[in-house]
Amino acid sequence: MVESATMSGQIGALLENLKSSDNATRSQAEAQLTQTRQSSARDLYQAFMQHISLAQVADAQSTAMACLLLKKLFLDERKSEEGLE
Repeated sequence: MVESATMSGQIGALLENLKSSDNATRSQAEAQLTQTRQSSARDLYQAFMQHISLAQVADAQSTAMACLLLKKLFLDERKSEEGLE
């Protein structure tokens, strides 16, 4: 399981890699996001929330990406709970 503090430190790099123009870098980041989401969704949620709350430190694109991924994480969990998947 990934420690919350470690996840918070890595979220900025992950968001940057998700925006990369290099397909290999982006694909690796997507795989890491999927793996982390499956293994420690709570830590990922906390890291997104921390990144969003520190918006003055992060760039606007990274903050927007964190918001969208957090929304997707929440909505996908709701679908699973409701048996919609």
